[in-house]
Amino acid sequence: MHIAIEGFDGVGKSTTAQEVARRLGFQYVEKPLSMVTDPEGGHQEYLRFTRYINQHTDLAFRAMIYGAGTYLLSQRAKTENIVTDRHLCSMFAINATGENDAFFDYLVTATGKPDLTVILFAEAATRRQRIIKRDPNDPDLRDKVFSDDAYNKMRRFVERYQMPYLWIDSTHMGLGEVVDAILHHWTQSRKASQCLD
Repeated sequence: MHIAIEGFDGVGKSTTAQEVARRLGFQYVEKPLSMVTDPEGGHQEYLRFTRYINQHTDLAFRAMIYGAGTYLLSQRAKTENIVTDRHLCSMFAINATGENDAFFDYLVTATGKPDLTVILFAEAATRRQRIIKRDPNDPDLRDKVFSDDAYNKMRRFVERYQMPYLWIDSTHMGLGEVVDAILHHWTQSRKASQCLD
């Protein structure tokens, strides 16, 4: 089983994904691309690699590299129960150009769809304040991560590929409320699925 937690920095993605994984007894995967980088290098190697990839202006190239991580992750999800911090939806929102749609068509076919994609939304001002509280020197504060346009792309993506998804506005919610909402939806969808079998 695979639950993907999507959203942008400051929305509570990583913490939510970790807690959902803990409560379900699933494995937590921080980022799919981490499966491509050198595991001996740890988190610093991952950060170095992503900085290098993100410097490229060719969005199709970036999508292909990130796509390699999602493909490896999909193979792992065939035998393990996992919760991931980001997946295809975020990658599409950041790297889709309209000219590279065929690549995303292929990637969805090759990797399959998560059993549930959770899109965590929070208002831009809330996300900015959360990042400042976490680290006032975070480079994300300089990047253009506070537009809601990318969230519209995420919604279009999951609807285009008919992915099971849950949209949560976490602007005024605490971690426990968000996790409870996800687990409630997950439990109900599993029960409905079993009834259909």
